[in-house]
Amino acid sequence: MKHALKVPSSNPNAVLDAIGIVRVSDAGQEDAWGIPRQESAIAAAVRNHNLNLVRTVIITDVSGRHAEADPDFQQVFAELKKGKHVVLAEQSRLFRPGTFRDYGILEHFRIPGALIFTPTARIDVRTREGRQSVLLNGMMSGEELHTLRERCDGAKQEIREAGLHPGGNQNLPRGVKYVRERNDNGKLVGERWIHDGVDSERMRIAYRLLVQEDLPFTHIAERIGGGYTGWGVRGSLMNPVWKGYRIYKWEAKGEEFIPKNAKPDKNGKIKPRRRMTKKAEPDLVKIDLPSIVSDEVWARAQEIIAQRETKHRKTKLKNYNIPRHLANGIGYCVCGLTLYGRYGGRGPHLDTYECKSRFKGGPGCGMKRVKRMEVDATIETMITTNLLTSDYVIETVELVAEPAADPGRAQREAALRAVRKARENLLDLRLSNDITKAKFVERDRALETEERSLQTLLPMPKPKAKPLDLAALIARVFAEFAFLSFPKKRALLHRAVKEIILDARTIPSVTLQGGFLNGVNSSLQSTAQCPIDSLPDVVIRFPKPIEIKAIYVDGRSRNAKRRTA
Repeated sequence: MKHALKVPSSNPNAVLDAIGIVRVSDAGQEDAWGIPRQESAIAAAVRNHNLNLVRTVIITDVSGRHAEADPDFQQVFAELKKGKHVVLAEQSRLFRPGTFRDYGILEHFRIPGALIFTPTARIDVRTREGRQSVLLNGMMSGEELHTLRERCDGAKQEIREAGLHPGGNQNLPRGVKYVRERNDNGKLVGERWIHDGVDSERMRIAYRLLVQEDLPFTHIAERIGGGYTGWGVRGSLMNPVWKGYRIYKWEAKGEEFIPKNAKPDKNGKIKPRRRMTKKAEPDLVKIDLPSIVSDEVWARAQEIIAQRETKHRKTKLKNYNIPRHLANGIGYCVCGLTLYGRYGGRGPHLDTYECKSRFKGGPGCGMKRVKRMEVDATIETMITTNLLTSDYVIETVELVAEPAADPGRAQREAALRAVRKARENLLDLRLSNDITKAKFVERDRALETEERSLQTLLPMPKPKAKPLDLAALIARVFAEFAFLSFPKKRALLHRAVKEIILDARTIPSVTLQGGFLNGVNSSLQSTAQCPIDSLPDVVIRFPKPIEIKAIYVDGRSRNAKRRTA
């Protein structure tokens, strides 16, 4: 489809409308070598090609590999379909391909026939010369990016191996700073490592509390303050920087990428990150930083940390593959999804139930995690208190609804009566010797098969049983529940209970397996007008949902001090 070209009144001699694109990969390039230089080149291209510059788009903090996904670029691509073209300082400002997939950005120019202008070139990607030019220049831009990256990474590695720091203080652990001294002309005249005197002093105290008093990491974090957590204290105590060594476990490797869960910055843009890979053998480099601990204290601290890690792993191995959740498989969230059981890595008191909607980072239905100990204790109390009380069950119990009305039942019943009548007539014919025995047997077998098939299509409705009978059935099933071991309690629940509904911090209803109640208690004589094997599922809806009460474990939960009974 050809687009009509607009001749603007501001430049009657202009042939084409063009949009200028200025792109810099880093906001720090917004100086004389960045945006102003590109604007001057675009102005030269407008004069050389007699263009009408509609507007200029300035895009910062966007790599050439991710130009196609940028919202500003997307807006320009939309205008290309309206007859606009693009003018750049150089083709690398449009894209720098890192993979063959990055060349797909050229499709935005091929389909509408938009042109790419630079101060010295007019590129039409639909022509042979244009394709060769844009692909060759794109390849050179991509290789230039790889060359720059290799040089920068190599230079940084040399600086690290020399015991210096190539980055800023934001890349250093808390308590350590790298100072660069410059003269009046801005020239670097000296650089050195120092302690900040605040967090470094906190870590000095942390080593003493660990080695001399053998306190848990969470208690150390509370003592030293500064916003440290137990896990943060453990990691900092293992950092060899406090002995005057820098350890490099990770390295920048591979191409830039946008993380799956990356969040946009304050300007609404997602900045690409470098891919980091873990080194097989970490680098340990001596730096000019005084040690805050002696070799003996350092060795003892690492020994204590290793021993605690071993104890923790032994605990996990001891309890591996042993179920601890009582309601796994029968617990359901009020939203209708299954409840998943999660094991606490630092002890059974941290086990939880959570809705399936939260699994693997899902959005969730709004229900928060609930501790396993609290839910299981509430279920046991519900069974031994509520379900074993006949009066309570009689007031709350109800049966699953009977089958809905069947509009075709009358026709099937008429067909069944006709088949039975045909069998009677067939018998009369045989008694009067009007048909042979072989014919009679063949025909009778066919009618019998049809009769059985019609009977299966007419199941008898499940009549209701009396609540008093149901209370007796439930009491017989759970009479010994309080005295069973955990595996036997779990096995009984999975056979007798169909589902337990959990709504935030309450249990509103429980559904029991009617077939299991009948099978286990077949010796009980029912006074209801139904055979005992036809009892449907039993639903118990509590007038006041059973509240899940909190259980507090002193000294084991990091939030124990914040809780109130």
